[in-house]
Amino acid sequence: MLKEITILPGNKKLFVTEGSNLLNSLREKGYFINSPCSGMGLCGKCSIKIIRGHIHVRERDKALLSEEQLQQQFRLACGVTVEDNMAIILPVQSEDIPLKETISGEHFIKTDSGIKKYFLSLSLPSSQDQRSDTQRIQDKLQTKLSFPPGILRKIPRMLRNNEFKVTITVNGSVTVLDMEPGDNSEANYGIAIDIGTTTVVVYLLSLITGEEISAKSITNPQAVYGADVISRINYIHKNGESGLRELQGKIINGINSIIQELCWNNKISYKNIYKACIAGNPTMIQLFLGIDPSYLDKAPYIPVLRDIISFKAKEIGMKINPEAPVQILPAVSAYIGGDITAGIVATGLDRTKSLKILIDIGTNGEIVLAYKNRIIACSAAAGPAFEGASIERGMRAQEGAIHKININNRDINFETFGNIPPLGICGSGLIDLIAALREMNIITESGKLTDNHSLPVSDRVGTIRGKEKCFNIYKDIYISQKDIREVQLAKGAIRAGIEILIKECGVNIEDIEHIYLAGAFGNFLKKESVKSIGLIPDIKSNKIKSVGNSAGHGVKLCLLNRNKLKQVQKIAEKVEYIELSYRADFNDEFIKQMSFPQQIGKRETRVIRREA
Repeated sequence: MLKEITILPGNKKLFVTEGSNLLNSLREKGYFINSPCSGMGLCGKCSIKIIRGHIHVRERDKALLSEEQLQQQFRLACGVTVEDNMAIILPVQSEDIPLKETISGEHFIKTDSGIKKYFLSLSLPSSQDQRSDTQRIQDKLQTKLSFPPGILRKIPRMLRNNEFKVTITVNGSVTVLDMEPGDNSEANYGIAIDIGTTTVVVYLLSLITGEEISAKSITNPQAVYGADVISRINYIHKNGESGLRELQGKIINGINSIIQELCWNNKISYKNIYKACIAGNPTMIQLFLGIDPSYLDKAPYIPVLRDIISFKAKEIGMKINPEAPVQILPAVSAYIGGDITAGIVATGLDRTKSLKILIDIGTNGEIVLAYKNRIIACSAAAGPAFEGASIERGMRAQEGAIHKININNRDINFETFGNIPPLGICGSGLIDLIAALREMNIITESGKLTDNHSLPVSDRVGTIRGKEKCFNIYKDIYISQKDIREVQLAKGAIRAGIEILIKECGVNIEDIEHIYLAGAFGNFLKKESVKSIGLIPDIKSNKIKSVGNSAGHGVKLCLLNRNKLKQVQKIAEKVEYIELSYRADFNDEFIKQMSFPQQIGKRETRVIRREA
């Protein structure tokens, strides 16, 4: 029997099967409901408000929602079984994610994508000129060409309907990709795509000038199945081939929706996008290609792909020119993917002689150390804390997220994206807050919140759920003792990975010339804060560079220049990968690095916004 669910505001009517799970039903109907734990009842992020219909309070509701929320009829969608008609209000979900890049270096790269467009004014056939249509085209360009069947079908009518004046698009001076009437030689575009576990970014670029025309980022549509790669792999374990196709469809449809929006906003036909380059971690790439990633989370952690692969857009269902080549950047291992090789080429780590470290802070923490002629890398299982997913009042870096915090005496000063009242706290704000509280000894070296009332702002230390300590930031936004432990686990894993690579390379912290911080929120991190919590070694601040989305910058370089693509392939072959789980010294280092540093430097106390 079907039950009616009314989505408010708007009175959208859904009909779902009685006895079905509400979260799953909403997913199936196309609603994005944030659920980093993939509906396991662990994160508390899928809360909805019941306006009509009675839903019992379950144990998971009591554990993860406040008493006030329960009284206001909030419930976790993952725990609701649809037994009757109901009306609900869904949580506000913003898809607008800040894009900010600060890579310095090769902004004016020579454009050599391999895609060329030619306007041809061909001589007309006659009794004296009996050449075939394709021969006429090849003679004009003075080269031998390959014509796919789809193009051949266009040629006879298009030539004759347009007085043999057409524009032809060629890939690598060999393969014809398209033919258009008249002169459309200036419409030559490509897209660079960074598929992150949390965020997907698509860049639209001119393949003639190399100019970035537009870009857009969204939350990875697969995030409803879990915040990290392991959750999504587990979904496939549970649902088999249908689960794999479901996840593949989500990411392809998500990318196509961005492409459609970029084309519409810039008055560009999707058929004039002739090339795509894609970077991502191996799990994201295998899901994009519909390849089962199940073996990536089992020792010895072997991916299917390493080298560059190329195929036509129509083979995967991408909404660009169907003949356009799609190129996947090469990976190194199961957890060091094309996003990292792209980051290496973007930051020039493959050409450095001095000691430099690249840290891509996301759902996983990938670390690359380059010194002289050697590049070594590892992946630390940091978890989704820095993305806000495993933090009780955490959220991604989007509108309404607190991303900067300072504590000045007894005042808490913060800034949100969009300068609106806060909806939660994202990773950079979380690091700022913990650094400030550690400096004031409200958080101890071991990570415990103290309620010593002689300390400034200690009156904000309270309890939740009757026993667990928390620190209140603003209204119902707080960090709990559990949140602090999540940060300790994440930063401990990343810092331990850094220490292992330094040891492996036989160098010292004092030798570091630069640390590059990359990732979704790398640009929003305060240098002093990341040092204060011990996420990175305590080096001079001028040696720390925020480089934003280095993967996005690297994949753009590879789209625009074929030599950069070759360079990335050489990087993938050169990088030495260290699997931390096989290192006998990793656990000891990890436990050591979970503690916060003893010595905390003085922090900047610039007032951004005051809240009582």
